[in-house]
Parts: sequence; C-alpha cells; structure tokens
Amino acid sequence: MKRGGAAFLAARASASLPLATKAVLARAAEAAVALVGCGLIALGACAGARATRNARVSVRCDDADAELVVDGVPRGTAGDYAGAHRLLLTPGLHRLELRAHGAVETRALQVGSDDDVTLNIALGEGARAAAQGVPR
Repeated sequence: MKRGGAAFLAARASASLPLATKAVLARAAEAAVALVGCGLIALGACAGARATRNARVSVRCDDADAELVVDGVPRGTAGDYAGAHRLLLTPGLHRLELRAHGAVETRALQVGSDDDVTLNIALGEGARAAAQGVPR
C-alpha cells in the first residue's frame, strides 16, 4: 500500500475493524477517488469548451415576399427577417436563396459564433415588374 494513498488512509482509519471490512472500505475509497478524479477531468473539459452561439442574420430584399430558403429548407419570407426578428444560423457556411416570380438569387454566407450580419439582396427588375403585374 502506498503511504498517503486512498487504501492506506482507509486502512489506517479503520484499524480496529475486521480485515474483510477494511478491504471493502479500501476498495470503496479507491473507487471514490477514481470517481472524483473523473469528475474533475470532465469538469475541466466542460470549462474549457466554449458554448457555440448562433449568428443573427437580417435579410433585406427589394421583394419582402420573396421566399427564403436556407440550406435547402424553406424558412419563410425575406420580410420575416427584415425587422427585429433575425434568422439564427449555426456557425459555418450556409447557402441562402431568395425566390420570387421566377427570379432566384443565391448567396453563400459564412458566419461565425455570435455574428450579427445584414444581408442585402436585390432580385432585380424582372421580379419587381412581375410583382407589380407589369408585363416584361
């Protein structure tokens, strides 16, 4: 037994106990030390990890009714994210599409954790004319 180890301390504290009880206490003390050690390691790993925060994206488009598609998933309209409400995106590269009246604009957008981004997209004259009912 190492002097100062968990088994040594458990055995010393229980000098008047039967040998079988001392062995059980020694094993329990070793297990407790191991669990505490694992807990401290896990805690250190958690403390070192940074929480990932989403980026906030405001979408401004000349056609507020344009459909917004993010990474292939419809997310509403451009107008839904033009005011105080923001589109939340995980850090990384995303593909944003705005679609209206046959016009499609696609943007690749790289965002970082906790970024605040404003995206301005113009769908062009054809989309505006179609929205207003003007023949092309």
